Parts: sequence; structure tokens; C-alpha cells
Amino acid sequence: MLAFAGCQSIPWLQKSDNPLDDPLDAGAQSPSVGAPASATSESGLALSSEQRFSDVPLPVGVKDVPKESYVYETANVQVGRMVYKSRASVGEIAQFYIDQAPAGQWKFQNIVQADKGADLTFTKPGRTLTVTIKDQGVLLGRRLVLHSVPDNR
Repeated sequence: MLAFAGCQSIPWLQKSDNPLDDPLDAGAQSPSVGAPASATSESGLALSSEQRFSDVPLPVGVKDVPKESYVYETANVQVGRMVYKSRASVGEIAQFYIDQAPAGQWKFQNIVQADKGADLTFTKPGRTLTVTIKDQGVLLGRRLVLHSVPDNR
């Protein structure tokens, strides 16, 4: 048993580096609206230039799932459900959105962690962005769903 005492690979002995443990605790507050975001978030994921909406950030390295996605955009309306696959962890993706969304004037509202995933909600005048991250296991990676809809608040 003493041989395992120093082993960091045993789950109950690991220190948690998961940004989801408390992504907005006292020392790690969300950037204020309008604060410039760096090209790389604290999670280490870089910002892609391939995002569907210019104000909805997307990490580099995600793979588009076009059969499950749609985007509708006019001069006055932006609606979309964009589905991606990623190899990054749930925590890395969640931290990316916490770090990068304020650059698009998105205000963090809440995070719900359950069932091997996380749901984050951001708002801005006239729109809501929901970020859903679901761990699908070692072989399938993570599923990232960005849902942008009009909001009448």
C-alpha cells in the first residue's frame, strides 16, 4: 500500500487541476465585458479564426459536424446550432469559453455541471449563447454544441 502513496495516477490521490472545480472562485474571476481576450485562454486552447459568428469564439482543433448544425443569419437575426467534436477535456473547453466569450461582449450567466459534462450560459443584449460540452468517452472525445438564439430580455 505504501508503494501507491506517491502515485499521482490513482484517482483519489490526484490533485484536481480541473478549471470546472470552481471556474469563477475569488482568484479567478471572469474577465469584465469589453476586456481584451488573449489568443490563448488559461485552458491553453487557442482561438480559431473559423467561427461561424464573429462574436462566438471557437477553439482551434475542433471538428465540425455539419449534419447536426445549422446557421441562419440576416441583417437583424443570428440563430445557430453549431456542433463540433473535440479532443480537449470538458474543463479545458469550459475554461476557454469563460476566458474568451467576454471579448465578444458575452456576459457569463451560469454553469451547470452534470453527467460528465457542462452547460454554460452567456447573454448579451438581444441574444443568448448556450455552450454544451459532453464527454463521450476515450474513443469519441467531447461533443461541443453552441446554440445562439435571439433573446427578448
